[in-house]
Amino acid sequence: MHRLTLARGLPHVSALVVLVFVALVVPTPSAAGDKDPKRAQALFGEAKAAYERGDHKTSIAKLREAFELYPDPMIRVSIAKRYLDLGEPELAEAELQRVDTPNAKVKKTVAEVLATVRDLLAQPVLVTIDTDPSGARVTVDAQRPTKTPARVKLTRGVHRLAISLSGHVTVTETLTVSGTRPIARIYPLTPQNGTLRIQVRGVPEGKVASVTLDGQVVEPFAKHVLRAGPHKVSCRVADGPAGTLAAIVLAGQEVTVECALPVPIETVADWRRPVGWTSIGAGTAAVATGVALLVLWAVEKRDFPEPQYTIDSQKPLAGGLVTGLGGVLLGLGTYWVVAK
Repeated sequence: MHRLTLARGLPHVSALVVLVFVALVVPTPSAAGDKDPKRAQALFGEAKAAYERGDHKTSIAKLREAFELYPDPMIRVSIAKRYLDLGEPELAEAELQRVDTPNAKVKKTVAEVLATVRDLLAQPVLVTIDTDPSGARVTVDAQRPTKTPARVKLTRGVHRLAISLSGHVTVTETLTVSGTRPIARIYPLTPQNGTLRIQVRGVPEGKVASVTLDGQVVEPFAKHVLRAGPHKVSCRVADGPAGTLAAIVLAGQEVTVECALPVPIETVADWRRPVGWTSIGAGTAAVATGVALLVLWAVEKRDFPEPQYTIDSQKPLAGGLVTGLGGVLLGLGTYWVVAK
């Protein structure tokens, strides 16, 4: 015959097995009538097999079926012990409180198991609280705040959490603590919104700039309600180059940013041409001045030939330098005028 114990590791295992086995095999006056002790014994065996597999929920279900067929109080004790295996002392306590029997041995067993249950219920439960993103301030029952991820020990019951993080919506939640196993909770935090206005600088007269915000075309100068944090802004005119910037939106505030259009190449060329012509004019004047100085020096040499006369003149050096500088200005001016 199979042993029918489900109380491994708990006090008075042998006595409990004997009590349940005798109750299932030997009919009692309370079990008379349409009860089925043989089927109840079979279900008890199935409950034992489920327990040995570690399937405590199935074991509880089989024990309840057995109890319906043969309402012996020791079956309730076995159900309570399976709840302890599941880490649910509250349910174990509720099950034990439903035991109603005049049997002194059963009462003693119930009292012993109930004492174990209440010892467990007196111990706090480890609770891990985290947020996404982490680093939020969390307060439990208005006690001293801490930062997430936080590990706290809480008594069983309902607790009130307040979670806050700069730039995010504050979260208030209730947390029900029960059982004996550690509890882990992760709370996602929603970024708060801010307002962004986009101005465009450098738009040529008669043209219209287009603006994109995070890849979507938007109206410039309009008010845009966005989540707090960085956003990508770009602006451009027709097929011209785009100006870009990263705009930081602040929670609960209005921010105005300026998107500057890059200066087109054609605009740069418009500036080069006037400078080029000016350089050509200055270069021509310098060359003319340098040549004039050299001509004057040649005339002086003719009128005052050596060795009768010694001419001490800086005209050759000055004329050469000024002529060279004029040539450089002519070259640069020509480049700026003709270059595209």
